[in-house]
Amino acid sequence: DFTVEGWPDKRPGYEPFAEHRTVSHDFFRAMGIPIVSGRAFTQAENRPGSGVIIVSQQAARRFWPGTDAVGKRIAYGTRPDPDRWLTIVGIAGDIRSAGVGQPPQAILYAPYRDFDFPIQSVSLVVRTSGPPASAATAVRSAVRELDPDLALYWVSTMDEVIARSTRSTRFLAVLLASFSGLALVLAMVGVYGVMSYVVAQRHREIGVRMAMGASRGEVLRFVLTRGARRTLVGVIVGMLSAISLSQVMRPFLIGVGPVDVVSPLGAALPLLVVALAACAL
Repeated sequence: DFTVEGWPDKRPGYEPFAEHRTVSHDFFRAMGIPIVSGRAFTQAENRPGSGVIIVSQQAARRFWPGTDAVGKRIAYGTRPDPDRWLTIVGIAGDIRSAGVGQPPQAILYAPYRDFDFPIQSVSLVVRTSGPPASAATAVRSAVRELDPDLALYWVSTMDEVIARSTRSTRFLAVLLASFSGLALVLAMVGVYGVMSYVVAQRHREIGVRMAMGASRGEVLRFVLTRGARRTLVGVIVGMLSAISLSQVMRPFLIGVGPVDVVSPLGAALPLLVVALAACAL
């Protein structure tokens, strides 16, 4: 909990709340998190009593809607008269700290030397221009020079960290894709059977047309045109339904635009080809 200067709702239980992180001045540059407004910490501000803080975009939108949060003040806790105000000097881009499937959190970033509570462990982030794994030995040596008793553990590249955090999600995605592929195959078999049956029902009509002088090519065009017309109607209805239903799944999708046309189109094209093949054969 923290206090926002000028916060309108003073009722207990309605105090502002956000995730809190203590970082060094180069944290945002190392992590690739942009400062969208204001500035990052300076090295001189990494000290007790610096009186500065950085908030995430989500925090800025939630607690200072419609205004620029830079220059506003907050204080830790919910005391009626805070003894130390912190001035917001920057707004950092949002991150998905709770997982890729969760919305961005409201976060407060403070210089790690300006934090009252004892810190038991820290995460050391290193950005390198070479292969990340090759930098581990140099990092261990640097930490050993600072303090031989420090334990450096869980050394991982960022790709490995992301892979671990998305392992269960990727498994479910593979499982869902497998069932979707099976459903598509069953749909193709069904469409082929239905279209073959529909064409077979018109064998007598086709015979009459050929007896009246229709050529093989004219009959083929007639059957394909009728089949394509029916199939296109089904494909269009199916695509519109799929796009509409995808809006329900948007909270669970990462990296997919508001209107995903590629996936329904990728499923519709094989069905169209199968239907035309059934008509032609």
